[in-house]
Amino acid sequence: MKRYIFLLLAALMTLPMVAAKNTKSYWFQRAEEYYQKDDYESCLTALQAGVEEDAKDGYCWAVIAEICSKRAFAQYARALEASEMALKYLPKKDSYWLGLVYGIRGDIYYKVDEYALSAAAYEQAVKLQPDNNQYRFSLADVYRELSRYDEAEVQLKRILDNAPEEYFVQAVLAENYLDKGDTVNAEKRIKLSLALSPDDNEKAHYLLFRIAWAKGDVLQAAREYLEILNMNSTEQYAQDSLSRRELPFLLAATRIFVNESSNDPMRIAYYSSILFSEGRYKEAYLSQKRATKLDEDQEELLSMICVRLGLFDEAETIMLRQLKQDSTQHFAAANNYMHGGQYEKAIEQLKFCLSENNAEYVYRNISRSYLQLGRYEEAMRYMDTAIVLADKNSIGTMLFNRGELYDCMNQPDKARADYLEALDNVESPLTRAYINALLGKADELQQYVDSVRPDMHSDDQFLTLAELYACLNAPDSAVHYMRLAFEHGQRSFSRYNAFRYRTIERHPAWLALMCEMEQARLRDIDEIRQSEQGETGESGVTEIPFKKQGGVNQVQCTINGLQLYFVFDTGASDVTLSNVEANFMLRNGYLTEADFMGKQNYVTATGEIHEGTVINLREVRVGDIVLTNIKASIVKNQNAPLLLGQSVFRRFGRVEVDNTKSVIRFVK
Repeated sequence: MKRYIFLLLAALMTLPMVAAKNTKSYWFQRAEEYYQKDDYESCLTALQAGVEEDAKDGYCWAVIAEICSKRAFAQYARALEASEMALKYLPKKDSYWLGLVYGIRGDIYYKVDEYALSAAAYEQAVKLQPDNNQYRFSLADVYRELSRYDEAEVQLKRILDNAPEEYFVQAVLAENYLDKGDTVNAEKRIKLSLALSPDDNEKAHYLLFRIAWAKGDVLQAAREYLEILNMNSTEQYAQDSLSRRELPFLLAATRIFVNESSNDPMRIAYYSSILFSEGRYKEAYLSQKRATKLDEDQEELLSMICVRLGLFDEAETIMLRQLKQDSTQHFAAANNYMHGGQYEKAIEQLKFCLSENNAEYVYRNISRSYLQLGRYEEAMRYMDTAIVLADKNSIGTMLFNRGELYDCMNQPDKARADYLEALDNVESPLTRAYINALLGKADELQQYVDSVRPDMHSDDQFLTLAELYACLNAPDSAVHYMRLAFEHGQRSFSRYNAFRYRTIERHPAWLALMCEMEQARLRDIDEIRQSEQGETGESGVTEIPFKKQGGVNQVQCTINGLQLYFVFDTGASDVTLSNVEANFMLRNGYLTEADFMGKQNYVTATGEIHEGTVINLREVRVGDIVLTNIKASIVKNQNAPLLLGQSVFRRFGRVEVDNTKSVIRFVK
């Protein structure tokens, strides 16, 4: 659980030195000067000199504790020792400084998950400074970690007695009630919090989201989530609450978000980004195409999607257009070219970036491009320059990359020397995994794989493991993880690091998988082009035959690849399915959990009101026209007819019934 940040109350003693009197020691006053300049290292040096001169200087010990625990030092053991000395030597009547030290101890114990000790320290801080709302809030926070909700409630109410306008505290008190199972009081406090801050209250909407989610009201939960999105926030609260199992909800929520304002390019782009992150590149492409038609500034994501689909020419067109508008995009353009195997063009773009910060990575990428072209001498010249420019944070990576170049040049001794030196300078677990793979250390690589595999869910992550096993020259494992990447959406084999696959690129299973991926990529592109043609409509007209049965006109449509017959009904608001068809589609993969959007009431032709489940149909084919993201309803009636309603008809300029030819004519 993340610790709450009490944004609206006074921060916990961000400048403790201000409270010091001039009667403090010389070293303390020198330290104060450094503290005011945020020079905490010099401040700490002065304070250390102070306690060396006078070991009983409790004020110096107190600030040593504060700096070691809070000012990016994170030296908790040293901070606790200093706080003990401070408590021992501070004047017993100085409640301000004693309270500060207990607050520091409470914070340290919280950070190391010692909640009982943290609570005890904060209790002392509150006792010494009963009017300090920050200490009370922190104490309530710790009580909540310990599931001591009644005691947390007491502290939160004490804050509100003095500051009832604090809407964030009202919201945390509501959450405390919710954690106790008291939904009634929770909702009362949420309403009060919203009344105090109706326009910028993510916390309250998160709690309403949580209540709706617990009740199974997905639609209402989605709407609360969308309230958070509308605040242009980072969606922290809702995002934190979602697990991988709840991804269908996130997709449903963002789809509603788009449908509520279908001409908002930012909303559409947000939906596209979710699809992109889940490897649903075909859908992401069609969605982002809509966004870019409304706003050309949305083309960057479209370019990235094109690269994943292997549409490198389209990606290049977008990047060249962006370069005309923003000359700083050369590095991004080079990356696109490298992914597409256009290394000469990548080098051309990278040479524009040689004077930029972190130039070692520019030289490194030029080197890698020359490596892919087999021009090893030029590659080595640029790689050596990258190493000269590297700082302590990048030198390990550069040595690792030069080792790979030596390997490609069949100089294994030099490669091994670089790999071993790189290991001494690299902290990144992934980079170390690459080096261990290239050194043939299968056990070390397996330890890394075992550590990351439980959290893996995207094609990029599986692709990385395929690359690692290719470096180890383990083709079976490389093919296994590449297939998982393929199953999670990967369609285009990137040429960015193609040299890492050189040891397995002729393996029969690898070649077969590459062929399968390319066929799937071409199918996706064909479906995209058909969908685009259907949405734009070259002729703008399609005719589909109908047949009369039982006094109604029936037409054949294809829903997510499944052919079904629908009753042509201009009076129906949505496409309507019975639960029989819906269950069949769900069981056989024509519908997924992500397609379900919530509940709504609808009125039948007899005037009766029924509840139905709202779903999204990703693809509806009407004759030659392909429509995407069509709203539909599932009715709880096994005998209900399938209705083709206004959610389809609204996509057309007009719909005509030609009884002479027995066709229905759809005109864009």
